[in-house]
Amino acid sequence: MQAGMHYEWAAGLFRWATTLDDNWRKKSLDDEDILEESYDGDTPARREAIDAFKLACYLNIARAYFKQREWTTARQACDWALRLDGSSDKALFLRATILVEPVSHGSTERDDAIVDLEQAETLLVAATAAAAARDDLDDAACERLMDDLGKRKKQVRSLLAELRRLRQLGKAQDKAYGGMFDRGEVYDGDETARRRLADAEDAKALPDDHSKPLAPGDGTFSSTPGPEAELAAAEKVLADYERRGKSKEAAELRKGLGEAKAKLQQARSEGPPPMDFRKPTKAMRDDAKARGIDLDDPAVVDMLEELQREQRETATPEGRERRDVREAAKAKASAMSMRDLIRSLKALGVPHGHCDTKGELKDLYVLACVDVDEAKAAAAAGARAPRAPPAAEAVNSWKFTFLFATLFLAYRLWTTNLLGPLLGGAAPGDAPAAPLGDRNPYLDADEPDFAARDWTDEF
Repeated sequence: MQAGMHYEWAAGLFRWATTLDDNWRKKSLDDEDILEESYDGDTPARREAIDAFKLACYLNIARAYFKQREWTTARQACDWALRLDGSSDKALFLRATILVEPVSHGSTERDDAIVDLEQAETLLVAATAAAAARDDLDDAACERLMDDLGKRKKQVRSLLAELRRLRQLGKAQDKAYGGMFDRGEVYDGDETARRRLADAEDAKALPDDHSKPLAPGDGTFSSTPGPEAELAAAEKVLADYERRGKSKEAAELRKGLGEAKAKLQQARSEGPPPMDFRKPTKAMRDDAKARGIDLDDPAVVDMLEELQREQRETATPEGRERRDVREAAKAKASAMSMRDLIRSLKALGVPHGHCDTKGELKDLYVLACVDVDEAKAAAAAGARAPRAPPAAEAVNSWKFTFLFATLFLAYRLWTTNLLGPLLGGAAPGDAPAAPLGDRNPYLDADEPDFAARDWTDEF
């Protein structure tokens, strides 16, 4: 922080701002109240020295803010340096590094960085040629200059190679899984032309998808031979065997070449291996999370698998034909009744006894329209699959209802004094009955107690 402030003060010696309002301490400042002034020197030698000094200040300001991870200020310092000297390879390299250093940088920042690095490389190549042709330097000074230019060229080429490799890798992935995770974007004509130009330059720089830097910092490419290059080399060896009369070796190599070409053709027709969204790797989870996709959601996983299946299926003409037939069958099945679906399946010879709902009949009909044999196999597998008793839950519910009704009926019989007589006993609250031999059922039941009655109020 202190270093950046000191470099800003140093640059302010030759470029500063002056306020035009004397009362600026008592109110806010507007742009029209500020005058930008500068001193560029009064002689060519002084102007050259001042420009070199300001260029060094701007570059050091950019480096200071770069270390503080203040990317915007660091990039602005590089922009000021390039306004001062557009041929500064140091400013171009530093701005490219600042563009791709943030974790949030995207393809636009990467493409801009590649443009800066390509320009810096061109400038360094020209500077190296000019330094080699100079006669005003002694051997030691010339060696130091060439060594410095070589180190800078090595750094530029190393970063440029890495960014080109990443861009080429991104294009390969976009081609394989285009549209699966991409957000909608709109480009104007200039943006499209610029991207096409960048693609053409990448195609020249990277002869195949296996190109990568040989080692960090060397700036050179080691193109790992792809399958086509290996087959071409093997064919050259085969021609050499035939020319030298080695028929046995030539026959073995010819057989191996045929098998390799067949495998390569099969791999190209099948496309890249499918992605397992139900068991995603950490890289897949991170990429999906950055794009706002939840791979833990079963509905999202089902949708991604369906998209991947459609993409792999439409990679061949046969797959595209199957897709068209499936879509037409879906539209037709949506307008059919259950009876029509059953009749159509019978006409196709597909058993449907395992289907319980109209949706299952629709799915089976669509599958039969695409591939009858596959539909028959699916129907056979569904018929063999064990199925739970359909009335198991209903039986359990009926048992509970019957038990509850029985208990409720017993309770009501008990509270209404009907359960006792039914069981041959007394109802609750009744006095014990006298033995039948000790009471007169006609006289004892309702005989009034005249002795206990008070007759006073009757007279």
